[in-house]
Amino acid sequence: MSTASRKANTRASLPGAVASVARGSLLNLYRHWVLALFSLVAAFGTWFVIQDVENPRVTASYPLEGAPPSILVQAVNTDHLVPNSESRVSVEVEGREGDLVNLSDDDFEATIDVKGIPANTPTEVQVRVVSRRDGVKVLAVSPATISVTMEPLVEAEFEVRLSPSGQLATGFEVTDQKIEPLTVKVSGLQDRIDNVVSVELDVNLSALREGSNVFEGELRARSLTGGEVAVTNLSPERGKVTYTVRQAFVQRSIPVAVTTTGQVAPGYHVTSVIIEPPVISVSGPADKLASLNELRTEPIPLTNATSEIRLTRNIDVQQENLSLERRQVSVRIEVKPIECPGGAAASPCGAVLLQLAPVPTDQPSGLVITSVVRVSVQLTGPLPELDKLTPKSITATVSLAGGLAGPGLYPVTVSVPPNLQGLGIRAEQPAPIPVTLGTGP
Repeated sequence: MSTASRKANTRASLPGAVASVARGSLLNLYRHWVLALFSLVAAFGTWFVIQDVENPRVTASYPLEGAPPSILVQAVNTDHLVPNSESRVSVEVEGREGDLVNLSDDDFEATIDVKGIPANTPTEVQVRVVSRRDGVKVLAVSPATISVTMEPLVEAEFEVRLSPSGQLATGFEVTDQKIEPLTVKVSGLQDRIDNVVSVELDVNLSALREGSNVFEGELRARSLTGGEVAVTNLSPERGKVTYTVRQAFVQRSIPVAVTTTGQVAPGYHVTSVIIEPPVISVSGPADKLASLNELRTEPIPLTNATSEIRLTRNIDVQQENLSLERRQVSVRIEVKPIECPGGAAASPCGAVLLQLAPVPTDQPSGLVITSVVRVSVQLTGPLPELDKLTPKSITATVSLAGGLAGPGLYPVTVSVPPNLQGLGIRAEQPAPIPVTLGTGP
């Protein structure tokens, strides 16, 4: 027989073999079903015996003997009358020892049927208690009956108030709040309704964030002292409040500028001004910081100065409610003799300070300058020529390349026309100046 024939025979015989094994198994089970059933019953019997030994059924009292009754009795079939007092009962139960270890009041439901009981007439009513715990059976209730006096149910309407806790995060403020519902109907016994002064929704302010915040929770009837009053019903039982929060205080980095008074000695000029730190972090109301483009030092006198000036100066802040990371800066002002071009000159050399409005260049698309931009330019040269200079004699540009919305420091370039350069006029290139960019209309 060829190899192919043997493989074909093997494939053909495999289903038959499986069917034969299955028939044999079923036949064996049929012939021995009595033995299988006996084994199953024996296993269950063994399990029940073990349970009775290791976890036997016992009886117990809940709560423990000596403790006051704790299971609250609820009235059913109430209409316009309700019990005028609370009642609590104890029970005797049966169950597996392990099931009775951690019983609680929630494991039981105690009720009385008050249908047909007249108002203001003490009536003895039987208490019915059922177990909510599987495997636990209630054997007896103590007391089995209680005296109930029914009184009319009254209703009143109260405005919903908020009971806040916690603190709003620093720098934020609530701009609006919307409470739903505005009023609640409260029903209960007359003396309890008389004790209610407000219906409140508890909210935690520390959880508020910028934007819209929604809180939902249970409404609670409270007395004058803030304690919760046990009323029969609140309609609706839940409320919500929507807070709108904004960031009232913001933080920005503001550049520092030096304020000076007087002029250095004739023949001298200021070559550099170094401020440490050049930028200070400021926190305060958003509307006030929006208009603050720079911080200025207290005035520094330069009158007749001939050498470097080093000192510490306070920041001059006139706006209220602003918080600065520091109140002082270190200032170093270099004062050097003026060197006229080409060495000695026929006319004495001097220096003048011109205030210019620099022309912006490389302005980012979609951004505009929102602050007043000025730059102080120091010019040196022969005094007769300096006396002729005006702000229109010099050109200054400020490069806004790479600028972002908000305040920043940008470089300035000062150009002296060739005709003035030929007369010995030179310009000191100023330090970067503060410019605030904003979005256009």
